Amino acid sequence: MKLPRREFLSRCLTAALAAGARAALPASLWTARTATAAQPLAGDLIIRLSDYPELQQLFGSVKVSVPDARPPVPQRIIVTRTGATEFAAVDDICTHAGCLVNTYRRDLGGLPCPCHGALYAPTGEVLRGPAPRPLNRFPAALEDEQTLRIQLPSEVVEPAPAQLLHAITPNPAGEWIAISGTLPNAGIARFRIFSASGKLLLEWQQYLPEGPFALRYPLAGIAPGAYWIELLPPGHPPLQRPFTVVR
Repeated sequence: MKLPRREFLSRCLTAALAAGARAALPASLWTARTATAAQPLAGDLIIRLSDYPELQQLFGSVKVSVPDARPPVPQRIIVTRTGATEFAAVDDICTHAGCLVNTYRRDLGGLPCPCHGALYAPTGEVLRGPAPRPLNRFPAALEDEQTLRIQLPSEVVEPAPAQLLHAITPNPAGEWIAISGTLPNAGIARFRIFSASGKLLLEWQQYLPEGPFALRYPLAGIAPGAYWIELLPPGHPPLQRPFTVVR
């Protein structure tokens, strides 16, 4: 059937605008999944690392906007590089009073909230109050050397339980450090110690059984100063805690 001239021109204009919009998409793409009307829109946020120089270095951190986000998906996500191939993605809403949390600061060793002084680890755990609970965290994984995919499900993924890493003692530490926690399942756990500037200093791994654990590790060769220790439990995201060394 032949279309009226006005309708034909309208359809052509709509197609041209859609093509132009696709060409103008930013480097961070919102790839929507199929969702019912009663279900919040869910999808994956694709980050091109080449567009974010900060993410080329350890503990580099950026804040990325999520197009067309609606609850429970946040409008902004803080992405921090926590290892050679590991990244952490958390929302930027402080759990204390709803202020906007800033990106990682090396001098503070975490993600600071400018309103009341709360401080979070890159992976979302509370390092300093008055924040009552961790930031919401979203799974992030590399698809290739320059493509990071952040999963944004219809339900917010809560951070790994803080009890996985109970305590770092003594803190300040001297010649050794004790690490305690509880693992929900047995497996190979990896530990890493970083300087405050993000340089990897020590790394080791060992098998840990299910349940409580307590380890003691020597700090030979570690000069006095501020550091981070990271635990990568089997089947869970990495957890980080700050500590200092004095002698």
